[in-house]
Amino acid sequence: MAKPTHTHDCENCTYIATIASKDRAGQVADLYTCANDESRTFIARYGDEGPDYSSLPDFILFNSDVNHHRRHDIQEAYTRYK
Repeated sequence: MAKPTHTHDCENCTYIATIASKDRAGQVADLYTCANDESRTFIARYGDEGPDYSSLPDFILFNSDVNHHRRHDIQEAYTRYK
């Protein structure tokens, strides 16, 4: 199994894959999923610093009323997870 490119310090997250980012040209994104008692969150990590990521809980990802502009990496995490 491939290993993540960036440091991610949440022990509850499960690494999915590393991809060429569709949202941030020239960068790679490490994709993760994190489950808690109420929902599952999908994460795209772009760097080692704390704020270098995007995330969406599954209940928002599936809400057609939410604008998913620049969320292709998060959608890719979901697709690869399921």
